[in-house]
Amino acid sequence: MLSLIFMLFFVIAHLIGSIKGEGEPLGNLSVSFVFFPISIIVGLGIALKWEGLGGLITLTGIVGFHILRPDLILDPFIDGLAAPGLFFLLYWFLSREKIQTK
Repeated sequence: MLSLIFMLFFVIAHLIGSIKGEGEPLGNLSVSFVFFPISIIVGLGIALKWEGLGGLITLTGIVGFHILRPDLILDPFIDGLAAPGLFFLLYWFLSREKIQTK
């Protein structure tokens, strides 16, 4: 939840800066910005309701981001913000496996 709140703050600050003309214009948003932080925010938000789907979206977004930006592979700050997606996916997998065992 803290990761989601921090990333929302990050995106809102970026958008406010763009509107005020102090940052990158909104029309120039890159594809890597869609993968990180947008897909991470969407994935973590969905994971609050559907753990498996949200975790999958989060991990897909971070993998796509690292494909576009290989210079940032294993950056602890970026990967740390996406780590809850891995935990959501792991929780979903383990809880599903437990239900099937019963």
